[in-house]
Amino acid sequence: MASDRPPSSRSGAAPPTAAHAPAERLEGESDDGSTAATTVGGKRAWLPELTIVDVTLALSGMLFGAQSLFYPFGRDQATHGYIGREWLAGRLPFVSTFDIKTPGIFFVHMATFAIFGEHTWGLRVVDLFGCVLTTGFLVAYALTPPGERPRRGLVGFSVLAVNLLYYGPFDFWNSGQCESFCSVFSIAGMMVALRARPRDALVSGLAVGLFTSLAVLFKPPCLWNAIVVFAVFAAQLVRKAPSRDLRVRAITRAAAASAIGGALPPALVIGYFGAKGALPAMYDVLVVTSRQYVAGGSYADSFLQGLQLFSWGILNFNATLLVSMNALVVGAVLARRRGDRDTFFLYCACIGGLVAGFLTVVIQLKFFTYHWSAMLGFLVLAVTALAKGLCERLDAAGKTYGPKLAVAVLVLAYLTGTAQVARSLGLAKRALYYARTGDDEPLGEMWDVPGFYPWKDAKKTGLWLAQHAGADERVAVRGFEPQIYFFAKKRYDGRYFWTTFLTARRFSKNRDHLSREDFASFKVKPPKWVVALSYEHEGVDAAETYEALGYVRRVVEGHFVILEDVGKLDFGDEVRW
Repeated sequence: MASDRPPSSRSGAAPPTAAHAPAERLEGESDDGSTAATTVGGKRAWLPELTIVDVTLALSGMLFGAQSLFYPFGRDQATHGYIGREWLAGRLPFVSTFDIKTPGIFFVHMATFAIFGEHTWGLRVVDLFGCVLTTGFLVAYALTPPGERPRRGLVGFSVLAVNLLYYGPFDFWNSGQCESFCSVFSIAGMMVALRARPRDALVSGLAVGLFTSLAVLFKPPCLWNAIVVFAVFAAQLVRKAPSRDLRVRAITRAAAASAIGGALPPALVIGYFGAKGALPAMYDVLVVTSRQYVAGGSYADSFLQGLQLFSWGILNFNATLLVSMNALVVGAVLARRRGDRDTFFLYCACIGGLVAGFLTVVIQLKFFTYHWSAMLGFLVLAVTALAKGLCERLDAAGKTYGPKLAVAVLVLAYLTGTAQVARSLGLAKRALYYARTGDDEPLGEMWDVPGFYPWKDAKKTGLWLAQHAGADERVAVRGFEPQIYFFAKKRYDGRYFWTTFLTARRFSKNRDHLSREDFASFKVKPPKWVVALSYEHEGVDAAETYEALGYVRRVVEGHFVILEDVGKLDFGDEVRW
């Protein structure tokens, strides 16, 4: 990142410019420490002045991130997508469909289907441009004082960093999740907090409250992100207020505005679902069932196992997270020693953001890979802040290679993850082959995870149904394989279009009640087709269960059995699966 200052002398003494004159107030700065946007060449000074360096770095990052446009749905994205698709068709989440996620991610999918049609790549477009690219710009502005342009190269570096740190560690399964949106809203709140001035306490407070509330609405454990953002916001107002009275007024205004901004998203959600009469179902899913899922669904049986999973999550960022955390601590100590309060505060804010990310992962007790993406924005802020500080220190010493060194370190840190590099290169090779020949079979092999995710079998099953099932015929897909609905372009009339909560008691103490509910719904409107699991032989997921009701086995596609209603169904006296 090139400096906007004149080059310093070899002795390290910078020319006496307005930027270095502490006794004089900068142009546009008021008595309370706020700065108004100035104009440069007739343009607002806060508009980014993108150089060839910015454009090159940003395009490189976005080209790397474009691999995600080939990503299919994993089970989670298919679940969220199914609910969003049905919501667009008028079937409410929690009432007509079931998942324990809050409605934010369902709304995103509904919007992508409304805009792009029923395509899986719509989510990836929103993720790449709405979350990743936006994060790059937000980070650049978080490191830029109000009324100033981001320094040359800052936008490009941050966009490159966010693409490498997201699409490197997080593959098709672990991207496009709720955490992507938690991250972008969290860093938006942090950007406002770091740029806050007492004069703008009302507007800043409203924005901080709104952004952090949206982050928590997408994923409640991101409350830790919100806490850190509010702490940084309050500390920044205290730092910038020149008097005690101004501090009190600024904090009071900010608190009131934050409360209003924070209340707006949940009020809209509760108001919408309340008007639809869906609050009881929403409460039952998001509170009652989710509580049991959290309590009974831990994937760490001991402290040591939790520590192992936690360590693996840190190392999934290759060397970047470890190096950044240590560099921030050292940098904060050095900044405090030399009396650089602004750098000390910034590095402490970055450390707080990373700690919030750690707590967000730990509190869920699952340690899923995608949980770590909730801290992405804070990590990119930390990396970019360190790079900016490095460039400034080298520039003060008369060195001009700071930007090149920062980019080299960032790329080398990514390259330490050889498996991630190999995955990206393999995807690029298969994508080019697909573009040249139209054959997507080699590309599809990347999504098939033996023993975990039978993507190819799911695709064959869905395409068979799309070819043989009538346009209005319903399909019930058992197990946790909602991606089949998208291949088949079908739906199920029941609420439980996936059955994990009907079979896993540790996730739901109300399993028997849910089983009765689904059986009753199934009995009232039996689907024409059922997709069962070939490796299950009893219960709601087994083909034998539906054959006993009168369904006829038609096709076996690896992990899946397709059964058809031929008009001979007999439910007898059964009331549950």
